[in-house]
Amino acid sequence: SPGRQRSLAVCLRVHLAMRLMSASSTSPPDPKAWEAFLLSTLPLEGAQVRLRPWTEADVHRRRALSGLDAPWRRWNAPYEPPPTETKLNAIYQRVLQRVGRGETMGRGRRIAIADRDTDVYIGEVTWVEASFAALNWPSLGIAIHDDAFWGRGRGTEALGLWADLLFRGRGCHRADLRTWSGNHRMCAVAQKLGFIEEARFREAVVVGGVRYDSVVFGILRRDWAARHPDGFQDIIRGR
Repeated sequence: SPGRQRSLAVCLRVHLAMRLMSASSTSPPDPKAWEAFLLSTLPLEGAQVRLRPWTEADVHRRRALSGLDAPWRRWNAPYEPPPTETKLNAIYQRVLQRVGRGETMGRGRRIAIADRDTDVYIGEVTWVEASFAALNWPSLGIAIHDDAFWGRGRGTEALGLWADLLFRGRGCHRADLRTWSGNHRMCAVAQKLGFIEEARFREAVVVGGVRYDSVVFGILRRDWAARHPDGFQDIIRGR
């Protein structure tokens, strides 16, 4: 019955979460357990966005939004050299194969952001290990690739949902977010979510011939929990 299926789904999520949390917060959870937890938890619904696994349609739309002159490239690490079209095409062919096999992107390190009303892909949230020592210390990332959806709070909502999922699902002790001082929107999103500026490397990057600071924002799990004791989704519902 539908009720029994929902109960089983809840039990599975609880079991997987306990398996993940049983590991010390200083060591990363088992990758397979993390992927299974993601697949059992997603999609995550916000007021304006939905976090969900990638589809083949998402990959094609991501490619269409990823031209070398795409507006989002002016803000997403513009100090790094852009990939060539040949490299981009090769990357997307590999991504299509992974999605076609029903696999998560990057073993659960990249999740699609869709507009909640239309379910159309608009961007992605990501995480990478911030430390080579693999201390279960994620550095978060976000990009809204469709600039028609900029400036409406969707990025803040998506990153909040993602941070909440990582804290609750992976049991990490801290998380951070790294950007550059010219990206005022990203700095504002981090501060709005409660991240604190923890490091500033002065004049570390060059964009358009101008030197900018590299900035690191961070937050501890206990501080996140104090801000969102019932989860970030409850904050969204209470708006």
